[in-house]
Amino acid sequence: MAEKVKSYHRERISSYELLPPYMSELMLFLLGNSSSGTCSVGNFLLDKTVFRHSDCCEKSSGQYRGKNMVLVKTPDLLHSDVPEASVSALMEDCVKLSAPGPHVFILVLQPEDFTEQQKTRLQSVLENFSDQAFQHSLLLFLPPRGGAADSLKHYKLQSPLKDLIKQCRFRYVKQKDMERLELITRVGQIVKENNGEHVSTDGLHLRPQTDVNVQAQTDGKFGAGIVSLFDEATSSELKL
Repeated sequence: MAEKVKSYHRERISSYELLPPYMSELMLFLLGNSSSGTCSVGNFLLDKTVFRHSDCCEKSSGQYRGKNMVLVKTPDLLHSDVPEASVSALMEDCVKLSAPGPHVFILVLQPEDFTEQQKTRLQSVLENFSDQAFQHSLLLFLPPRGGAADSLKHYKLQSPLKDLIKQCRFRYVKQKDMERLELITRVGQIVKENNGEHVSTDGLHLRPQTDVNVQAQTDGKFGAGIVSLFDEATSSELKL
């Protein structure tokens, strides 16, 4: 029965356009608190292995249904071993690589490692782009270590993750059993909700990052029909 439901959802999703007809390119910006997780998500989206752990910003592209999909992956900007001055310098590079601007920010988070300090730095990075950046953001939760089925539910109810989920308008997916088509469709939904507009980098001047003591972490509109596939109660899961 579960397989039939999954097949039905797959057929429904495949019937929708990824992007508005006038758009030929999709720009995605990957940011998170797990280098391996962020690389994995980027490679999953491009359907090829191009991203590996790196201390610099990286850019790669691929094709999907005749559209050019460009990804900019950031290094571990949220970690305590990256000083504030380095964050600003790295972000300048990332902004240049993502010109004219990202359509969607994919925030890849290891939930049990996410702290108030990391939330503050993440907010500062996004707000340097625009105060509208959260409207263009999708949270992607990596599976909590330990494998407890209800552990992610526990973290979602705790601040700071609970606050971030609200800021992103409850747009999130979980890393288990989601196919590439579903993730790309979810991204496309956000693009359409924002009328195909990107967060412009034109004339962007980065503000100094908030001085926070980030704790060290372990690396470790598509239409009403499709929206229901990704609401808070039924957010699908992604298998990388």
